[in-house]
Amino acid sequence: GMNGRVGVRGLSPADINVDFSQIFNHIDWSPPPVMFAGEARNGRYALFTDFIYVGLEADGSSPGPLPLSAEANMQQVVWTFGGSYRVVDNSTATLDVLAGGRLWNLDTDLTVTGPLSTREASGSKTWVDPVIGVAGNVALGKGFGLHGEADVGGFGVGAVEIAGMSVDV
Repeated sequence: GMNGRVGVRGLSPADINVDFSQIFNHIDWSPPPVMFAGEARNGRYALFTDFIYVGLEADGSSPGPLPLSAEANMQQVVWTFGGSYRVVDNSTATLDVLAGGRLWNLDTDLTVTGPLSTREASGSKTWVDPVIGVAGNVALGKGFGLHGEADVGGFGVGAVEIAGMSVDV
């Protein structure tokens, strides 16, 4: 879902609220969403990547004495990359520790329409956060298995702003 306040380059922030059940109807299909993941392994060492691109469109309103309507178009890229080391490797389970980074890019176009005028603005923000985590596999037999991953990131060292834009989620 998408829920929060979006403001771009001096325009009043607008409240945007799209429930998870409605998100499919707000996808911008041109260009279409893209997601891929990959891993290259050599023994206990591996390099991995995970890439997501999605564009979203939503309408909202801005509080105040004069009613304002807003239209937000957002394109988001999330790219995770890094390396891992396999600490457990037996016939039924594996466990990898991983470290890397996660690049975030958010481009937003915002149009705010009021009773007297329409204002438009665009902005972009890009930052990279460090990431650490674990990934594992458990064999269930007869060709079936479970795979899980968990990571945490940020640690207050990322979030480098590239251009003037505020996104309060």
